[in-house]
Amino acid sequence: IYTNWIWCPDRYQKVTGGSFRYSVTPNDRYVRIEIRDGEGRRAWCSPFSVE
Repeated sequence: IYTNWIWCPDRYQKVTGGSFRYSVTPNDRYVRIEIRDGEGRRAWCSPFSVE
C-alpha cells in the first residue's frame, strides 16, 4: 500500500496465500496497491482518492 503519508507502520505486510487489510487513516488522501509474487513479479493499481 502506498499513500501520501510518509510513514505508516502497518502499510507493508508479508502475506502468503492470503489477504491484506489496510484501514485508511485521516492522513491518507490517496492509496495505491502493489503486490509482488514469489518470483518477484509486481502488479499495481492506479492511485485512487480516499478523501
